[in-house]
Amino acid sequence: MSLRQSHTARRAAKIAVPQPLVAAPADAVEEAHAVAALVPPEVRVRMIAEAAYYRAELRGFEPGHDFEDWIEAEAEIDRLIAVEQLVAS
Repeated sequence: MSLRQSHTARRAAKIAVPQPLVAAPADAVEEAHAVAALVPPEVRVRMIAEAAYYRAELRGFEPGHDFEDWIEAEAEIDRLIAVEQLVAS
């Protein structure tokens, strides 16, 4: 494992994943689990964190939108993974 990879792995491990305030519908949970199974969890979390960071950057890092950024980034990454799976099959 290179120095850069180990640093990235440590950063991904430190990322706090926001917990939803309300329960998601059962269909959405099943879909999320199916999508998440296509990519290792640590890679998916790193992708979501990076997408959430760029969302915050576009807004000028205005405070108070962390959860919203994370949820939107998670949906975006899951859609991208699902599309990639469709293209590959």
